[in-house]
Amino acid sequence: MVFFNLTGRRLQPFFQKASWFFDTPVCKPEPGFATTAIQSLCREGDIAGARKLFDEMPEKNVFSFSTMIYGYSSNGFFVDSLHLFSNMQDLQIHPNSYTFVALLLASAGLSNSKIGESIHGRVIKTGLEFDAFVRTALLNSYSKCGSVADAYRLFRASDRPSLAHWNAMIAGFVLDHRFEEALLLFERLKLSGAMPNCITMMSVTQGCLGHGSLRLAAFTVTS
Repeated sequence: MVFFNLTGRRLQPFFQKASWFFDTPVCKPEPGFATTAIQSLCREGDIAGARKLFDEMPEKNVFSFSTMIYGYSSNGFFVDSLHLFSNMQDLQIHPNSYTFVALLLASAGLSNSKIGESIHGRVIKTGLEFDAFVRTALLNSYSKCGSVADAYRLFRASDRPSLAHWNAMIAGFVLDHRFEEALLLFERLKLSGAMPNCITMMSVTQGCLGHGSLRLAAFTVTS
């Protein structure tokens, strides 16, 4: 059916116009379909439209809540993200890894280490500390909150860090102006056998420039 290919911005009018097909005055979208629409609206930056659709959902689950929470966080509405999580807790809906990634994005955006630590505690209680996406989000949150030492302790606790973990930690060192440590970590990455990507090289180049060496930056990028 054609309407499944519509952008999120055009989904709400569809729901309204389709009300003739249902017994209810206004069409209430199926949860999975509505969650996809909310995600699309958030990507377009239409947070008000996404929240309106979210509020109209007759049934909400961890996926719909997490999508809206992430939509808030990714668009800079960090406090709204945390407030919605509080509502989710009131309904006794348990968070998943996607929820925590969204919340950690909010703590990083607020540069609030206390919030980040609190979320980390919840992560540990739910057994998701070693989830690859959550671990990356934790590294990013601690680094952006100015707790690079905590981020590095977390990084060292990883037996086999993924490339995303390496990238987050290198970026964290650069953000904290610890350029030499960023470059040393990059050397360790190469020795580990992991293949750096463009995200790695962007951070490393910034580290080289921060270190005051244009020649080192050029050598690192080409080597």
